[in-house]
This record gives sequence, C-alpha cells and structure tokens, in this order.
Amino acid sequence: IRILEEENNNYKLTDDVLDFLFRSKEIESEIDYSVTRFKMMEYIKRANYSEALDQSRELVSRIRSMKQSMESFKQRCRENIASISVDEYEKIIKKIKVLLEEEDKELNTINSEISKQKKILETAPNQDEEKLKEHLNTLNQVSENIITTITEQKGLINKKAKLSEAYKDRLEA
Repeated sequence: IRILEEENNNYKLTDDVLDFLFRSKEIESEIDYSVTRFKMMEYIKRANYSEALDQSRELVSRIRSMKQSMESFKQRCRENIASISVDEYEKIIKKIKVLLEEEDKELNTINSEISKQKKILETAPNQDEEKLKEHLNTLNQVSENIITTITEQKGLINKKAKLSEAYKDRLEA
C-alpha cells in the first residue's frame, strides 16, 4: 500500500491511508469512554487523584458529546429522514444501550472505591492536614463528576426513547 503521493514536490497521504485513519479514529472513539473510566479507576487506586479528576472531567465531556450526537441525529431525522440509514440509527441506539448497561455499574463501583480511599486517607497516621484536605477535595470533585455522568446517562435513556419514537414516526410519515 502506498502511503504518500507526490504532487508538485508536495507530499500527501493517499486515500487508503486516510480511510485507515478515519476507521481507526471511529474504533478509538468507541472504546475511549471505557478506557477513560478504566484509567480513572486505576488513578484512584494508585492515589493519583489529580489525574483521576482529569479523567472524570473527560467522562462528563464524553457523555455530553453523546448527548449532542443524539440531538444532531434527531434533528437530521426531522429535516430529511431519507439521509439517515438504518445502520446509523442502530449504531447510535446500540452505543447508548451498551453505555447505560455496562458503564452505570462500573461508575458506581468507582464511587465505592472513592469512599474507600477517603476512609484510608482519613485514618492514615501522621497526615499533613493541608494535603489531606486537598486529596479529599479532589476525591469529592471526582465523585461529583461521576454522579453527573450517571445522571446524564439516565437522561440519555429518555432521549433514546424519544429518538426511537422520532425515527419511527418519520419513517411512517
């Protein structure tokens, strides 16, 4: 496979390479949510709370991105149902279903781990008070972000139902 094409002493990626990159990006976006959640859990276990906070913020961002893609899809259904393929519809619905079933349980597990870490921090001897407050504050922020993510995931259940109804109604019209 040719990777580069030359045109007037300028090099550019071939169409095959670009297709590969886009497919790779699509696969990456599918697993990114789970990877982000996994990283957050590992950072919490290793007491790297600032990194866990970054990952929790990323989770909130990803769930809001999913919400936006659903809204965009719904709008496209209203505007021109013929432009929407059944595969695209099923992909969105499947992504949300998997997210809601698997991730909700995992996020609750992470919240339990946060509670354990707080107890460990609070009972550790010879703690620097300022460090302790900082760690507890960071863990509280992570927990708040997880709760926000769970709440928004539950909101997606309702949006999924509305999306299914909108798609069905447009198909029938």
